[in-house]
Amino acid sequence: MDARSQSGRLADVEQSLHFEMLLADLCAQFVNVAPNDLDSKIENAQRLICESLRVNHSSVWQFSEDNPDLLVLTHAYRDSELKPLPSRSILKEYFPWGQSKLLNREIICLPNTAKAPRNAATDMESWRQYGIRSTLAFPLSVGGRAVIGALAFGSTEERDWSDPLQRRLQILALVFSQALDRKVAETASFRQAAIIESSDDAIFSKTPDGVIVSWNKGAQRIYGYTEAEVVGKPITILFPPELLNGENNILERLRAGEHIDHYETVRVTKAGQRINISLTISPITDSNGKTVGFSGIAREITERKRAEEALSDMTRRLIEAQERERARIARELHDDINQRLALLAIELNQLRNQRKDLPPEVRRRVHELLKQTSEIATDVQTLSHELHSSKLDYLGVVQAMTSWCKEFGERQELEIDFKNHDVPKVAQEISLCLFRVLQEALNNAAKHSGVKRIEVQLQKQLGEIHLIVSDSGKGFDIEAATQSRGIGLTSMQERVRLVGGTIAIESKLMGGTTIHVRVPLDSKHGSTGGCVVVRAIDENSIPPQGISHKLT
Repeated sequence: MDARSQSGRLADVEQSLHFEMLLADLCAQFVNVAPNDLDSKIENAQRLICESLRVNHSSVWQFSEDNPDLLVLTHAYRDSELKPLPSRSILKEYFPWGQSKLLNREIICLPNTAKAPRNAATDMESWRQYGIRSTLAFPLSVGGRAVIGALAFGSTEERDWSDPLQRRLQILALVFSQALDRKVAETASFRQAAIIESSDDAIFSKTPDGVIVSWNKGAQRIYGYTEAEVVGKPITILFPPELLNGENNILERLRAGEHIDHYETVRVTKAGQRINISLTISPITDSNGKTVGFSGIAREITERKRAEEALSDMTRRLIEAQERERARIARELHDDINQRLALLAIELNQLRNQRKDLPPEVRRRVHELLKQTSEIATDVQTLSHELHSSKLDYLGVVQAMTSWCKEFGERQELEIDFKNHDVPKVAQEISLCLFRVLQEALNNAAKHSGVKRIEVQLQKQLGEIHLIVSDSGKGFDIEAATQSRGIGLTSMQERVRLVGGTIAIESKLMGGTTIHVRVPLDSKHGSTGGCVVVRAIDENSIPPQGISHKLT
């Protein structure tokens, strides 16, 4: 070996050692690098590697925050003599073949980009346009997880990317991957922490035994306790005395894997003030699926509850005014209009019977008028009973419903099977509510079900009055009906809500409709819930669902 060859070989060895030392030094800089310093460190590393290897270009691609389906250029080093790249390059627009390979975890090594596969035509044109004749690219991924980006190198000359060089640059790609992954995780953690701290809602976590672990500023604002005052304390310090046993019920449901969503209850602040809150709690699980704690979000709804109470009071007054007006009109129809119609019928009958000299045509006309008068009187009497049932006032809800079902069935030519069991005497407000719901339900069934038989049940169950109206007719789309906010459905909701009950509607297309109304016998009149039916409950009972929709 001559002196010149030996000198060249020594130079290669020296250059290789220099690169090894440079790579080791660069990799060391990424150990625990601060997120704010990461971008500048990556770009500096790209520059030093490119200068050491005498390559002209290096690029890092990551998924866009704006569109998680797009890989965009985030870091680049590029020789100043080369054509500048677009400021916001999208990988699949310039290198669709390359992106497919990288997302499939394949390394791209092209000593000559002009010899790329035929299906890489777009990529070849981009390399040609930007002066790259040789390229090496690595997918960025951590621990076998999904690809998070790509690291690429490019040269304006053909280049043989040796296996040892590929292995060393792959180490750099792994270091980049880990650093970028940490940055994404830390950024997400910082963002989440900022959101939690800036939230107006109370956000907290507790152990499986109900001991408070974390507490945000929203919780301090709502409950009055600082984080230092509550961390390590049982969550029951927020419970009013009558609901202390409810925490066990909540914990049992959470341990069983349940989520508690928008559960309305009462809590007590540090100052002893009782507040209404809407509570959502979810289990926190470890990597093995074991429950290690619970996270909760509480929103104060005291003002909303006051508004609902005011609205409920106004609604009650409107319904009471409506019922008074119904009763007045019913009395007018019965005591005045119907009596006058009865007198008119009597006079027409007398005219027909006493005037024997009337021509046959007049006699027939009088007979027709007498018949029409009688029909009008019957309709007026029916309308009077629909507006106000005297039987409901004097005989009770069972007799009023029995009579109504019989009369309505005869008018509509329907068979209405009414059954009742163990129904006690109930308050007038409850009787009126159930009677009006029955009227609305039967009218809807008669108009839309297409059947000639309807079943009605009224019974006592576990301290509640349960009304069921069912048919096997056409059914309907409950979601559409709810969104349209028809007056009939709204009226039923409001009436049931005002007596602290719940209403559930089940319908199956071409398979019938069933309406369930449940009203507690000890109903607390004035419970509120907007347009859904709710009632006052404690932690030992399952929150009612208001109007439930089951459509198949």
